[in-house]
Amino acid sequence: MRGERGGAAAREFRPARTVRSRRWSAPANCRRSRPGADGRAAPGAPGASLRSFRDRRLRSCPGALLAALRWPPLAVGALVLTCCGAALYLPANKAYLVAGVDEERRPAFLSAGNAALNAGMAVGPLVAGPFVLSSPGWLFATVTALFAAVTAGHALLPAAARAAGSTGAEQRGRGLLTGLAPLPFAANALAFYLYFHFQHYLAVYAVERASGAFYSLVLLVCFALVVVVQPLASGLIGRMPYPVALAVGFAGLAAGMAVLAAGSRPALLAGGALITAGDIVLFLKNDLEALRRSTGSDAAVFGRQRLAAGLGACASGLLGGQLYGFVERAGHTGWFWLLAAAQCLLLPALLLAVRGGPRPDSGADARGGTGHRDHPGTRGAPGDRDDRDDRDDRDDRGATADDTDGRVPGR
Repeated sequence: MRGERGGAAAREFRPARTVRSRRWSAPANCRRSRPGADGRAAPGAPGASLRSFRDRRLRSCPGALLAALRWPPLAVGALVLTCCGAALYLPANKAYLVAGVDEERRPAFLSAGNAALNAGMAVGPLVAGPFVLSSPGWLFATVTALFAAVTAGHALLPAAARAAGSTGAEQRGRGLLTGLAPLPFAANALAFYLYFHFQHYLAVYAVERASGAFYSLVLLVCFALVVVVQPLASGLIGRMPYPVALAVGFAGLAAGMAVLAAGSRPALLAGGALITAGDIVLFLKNDLEALRRSTGSDAAVFGRQRLAAGLGACASGLLGGQLYGFVERAGHTGWFWLLAAAQCLLLPALLLAVRGGPRPDSGADARGGTGHRDHPGTRGAPGDRDDRDDRDDRDDRGATADDTDGRVPGR
C-alpha cells in the first residue's frame, strides 16, 4: 500500500506573509513525498533488518535542513536526500514485516505497516506546523534527533531468517528487473499515476472553492480511512481475485474523481473518501500480487513496486499538470476531474488488453507443484517460471474448475 501519502497537509500551515530578516524558514511541505517519488529500488538482501538499519541512516538527512536555514538552495538537496532515504528504507521495512510470515497473514502485516505510516504522516504536520516559521532550527534539530534514535533502535531488531540454500552473492548477481511480475508492476504504476491526480492538484482546486482548513480536513479524513479501514479489510482484499480487486479499486478512483468535479464541500469530502477507498484496495493488492507472482527476495519485489510508484507519480506530474493548466485557462477546472475519471475507466481496460489474452496451458502442474511462491531469496528452477506464468493467466481470468493448484486466484 499505499504504504505512504504525500505531505500536502503540511501546506496548511504556510502563512501568506513573508518572513522578516535574512533568516530563511523551510516551508512546511518540504518533507518526503509519497513512496516512490525518486523511483529507487532496494536490492534484495535477505538480512532485511541490517539493510533497514543502514538505510535508515539516510533518513536522518533532514539534519541537512539545519544548514539550509542559512543557504536556501541546500533545502533542495536535503529534500532529495530524504526522499532517497525513504526509497531505500521503505521496501526493506516492508520486506522485514513479512519475513517468515505465511501468505495468509501477509495482508494483515502489510496493512498494519501502511496504517502506521499514514498515522505518522497525519500527525506530523499537525505537531510540527506551528513551529516551522517560529522555531525552524529547533524543529529540524528535533527531527534529526528522532531519526538518529530510530536508526539506533534498528540495531536491536532480530535479523530476518535467511532462506535455506540462498546466498548474498546469488542475490547480487540478479538484475533489477529479474523475476519481475509485469501485471502488478504496470497496475501499480497506473494506480499511482491516477491517484496522484488527486494528490497533486486537490490543493489548488479545493482551497479556492473552500478554504485551506477544509482542504486539510479532507486529507486528514483520507489518512484516517487508511488507518482504520485497511487493516479491517485486509483479509477481504487478500482473498479477492486480482481482476476483481483491480476493477473495484479503479472504479473507486473513477467515482471519486467524478464527484470532485462538483466542487462543493460535501463533494470534496465524498470524492476524497471514494478515492481513498479505491487506493486502499489497489495499493495493498498490487503489493500482495507482486509478492506472489515474482521471484527473488521480498525486498527486491517491494523495491520494484516502489519504482513503479515513482514512475506513475512522475507521469502524473508531467501530464496531469499540463492538463490542469489547460482546463484552468479554459475556466472549467471541473473538467479536469471528469477527464481523470475517464482515464480511471479506460486505462485499466487498455492495460489488460495490451497484456493480451491467456496463453495456451503448457502443463503448469506437470511437476505436481503446490502453487506456492518460492521462499524469498531462492532462485527457482527453469520450470518454476513457466508454472508461475500459467498460474497468473488463470488468476487473471478468475477461478475455474480446472484450477488444480489448490489456490484461490488473487491470494
